Amino acid sequence: MASIQLHTPGSSSRFYILLLLSGIFSIALSQNDSGISLKNKVEALLNANDIISANRLLNRNTSLDPEYVIEILNLNLARAKSEGNAEEMAYTYLSIGNFWLMRTNNVKAYENFYQAEKLSRQNHFDWILALAIMNRSHLEPDVESRISLLREAIEMFGKLNDPVNLAKAHLNLGQAFSQYLRADSPEKRNRVTDTSGKSPVISLAYRDSAFSHYHIAGRLNDSISHPEIEASVNVHFAEWYKFESDFIKAQEFFKTASHFFGLANQAKGQVYCLIELADINTNKGEYTEAALKLEKSMEWAGQMGFNDYLSIVYNKFTILYEKTGQLDKALNYQRLYTQSLTQLNEVISQDRIHSLNLEYALSEQNNLINSLNHKKRTNRLIMILISSAALLAIITSYLLVQNKRRKLQLISLQVEETRRLNDMHKNLLEADLARQQLEKDLLEEKVKVRTERIIMIANQINKLDTFLQSMSQDVKILANNSGSIELAKKINDLKLSLSKSMYEQTNLLELQALSTETNQDFFFHIGQKYEGITRNDIKLLSFLVMNMASKEISGHFNISQESVNKKRYRLRQKLGIPQGKSFADFYRETLENMHG
Repeated sequence: MASIQLHTPGSSSRFYILLLLSGIFSIALSQNDSGISLKNKVEALLNANDIISANRLLNRNTSLDPEYVIEILNLNLARAKSEGNAEEMAYTYLSIGNFWLMRTNNVKAYENFYQAEKLSRQNHFDWILALAIMNRSHLEPDVESRISLLREAIEMFGKLNDPVNLAKAHLNLGQAFSQYLRADSPEKRNRVTDTSGKSPVISLAYRDSAFSHYHIAGRLNDSISHPEIEASVNVHFAEWYKFESDFIKAQEFFKTASHFFGLANQAKGQVYCLIELADINTNKGEYTEAALKLEKSMEWAGQMGFNDYLSIVYNKFTILYEKTGQLDKALNYQRLYTQSLTQLNEVISQDRIHSLNLEYALSEQNNLINSLNHKKRTNRLIMILISSAALLAIITSYLLVQNKRRKLQLISLQVEETRRLNDMHKNLLEADLARQQLEKDLLEEKVKVRTERIIMIANQINKLDTFLQSMSQDVKILANNSGSIELAKKINDLKLSLSKSMYEQTNLLELQALSTETNQDFFFHIGQKYEGITRNDIKLLSFLVMNMASKEISGHFNISQESVNKKRYRLRQKLGIPQGKSFADFYRETLENMHG
């Protein structure tokens, strides 16, 4: 494998932490000045009617205010449409797609990349077409499709002699090969088969393929010294070292990548590096430094509208506070993480992307039909000219036959395509109706189970409240009518016990309410997935996930600690929890799988 020179700083870890954070502060302080300067440059280019250069400047700088950027891009698109300039329209669609891709609105990004690709193919704008193909590859859920698109882009950039985008395409292709490996640890990766079913030899081949493309990008960058490419090369190597748990090297490469992202004015890349460094601090037990980096990442991601990274920060905070035992903060960030995932799911719908793929295929088919119609009209003209000459009667007859064949082929193609599209639309509608029915059935089942549980708990609490109040009243009457000092003392002690029971009952109500609000989806999932789970099992599980001791649990169940241990063992068998894993770990993993 060819060698590549990677920029690895040699200073101390604490120096890089201070340097990284000070870089963030300096960028935040200078953002207004640099933003004003960039806006002036954009305005000057627009006044010179150079829309493509203005869009290129907006693409290269992610530190500008998002509202300003999208406003300018939409105005540029409207201007290009009014002037009928296809090249400016195609590049503006590409720029708008880049804007939404940066902010994780995959549906809008895909729509705009498709428009850019369509216009570029029609008008032979090869450079814009190659960029649209490369950027659209990020939205392909299938890795093989993504690799195919990137190889096409690499071939085009090579012919266009564009080393910058050629290097970027090689980086993306290397990242695509990296996605084949999703083992949880290096130990798993070295087994006979990993989680993806690939053998160690094949996994090593994917790693070598990824590194090969990273090295190609690095060699291309030796002659152009592009800071964004330098940053990306360091990021990809850092990701591998982190994956292999070599945190020292990973930190060095992430810090170097952040430096070059700053030189390239790529704020999102800097936020990504900061999040990864925080995650490494968490893995190393450096919780204070991790929290500091996550706070800055959250502030920066929120300011720039990087909603995908904001969601990641929420999740990292949840993990951090769980490890430090600050469960209240962990719960708050878990809720923020869940809300952000819900919002993200609305803009990364794969169903909509598949629908757009269908529209793209239909458009390509229409282009083919139009091409055939054009050929048909050309042949007709030829036939008319040739038929005017008697000496060419045979040729004219032959062309008439050929034209009829093409017409029949065209009609057959149109009929077949119409039938195929109708079948696909029918299947999509049936699948959507089935999904809606399943969601309705699940919702009704959840409502039924939760209603029964609430009624049962309410009845038990009412009975206990009535009993306690009755006992308290009887004791009060007996105490007032008693003449014995010793008896009065015992009764007073009994009153205190009853008061304490009522106070504990109030706490029980609060605990029950909190548990119901927070974990109802979790317990419903357990009851549906695992057979033989009883209500007592659910109650015991709710105590165990809160890390309550056996002594406390035995008091709630009014049984011995030995009986609690037996119940705990039987519940572990029902849920399939191996020895060495706590119930709290099982609870967190189940929630992650439910929302993953």
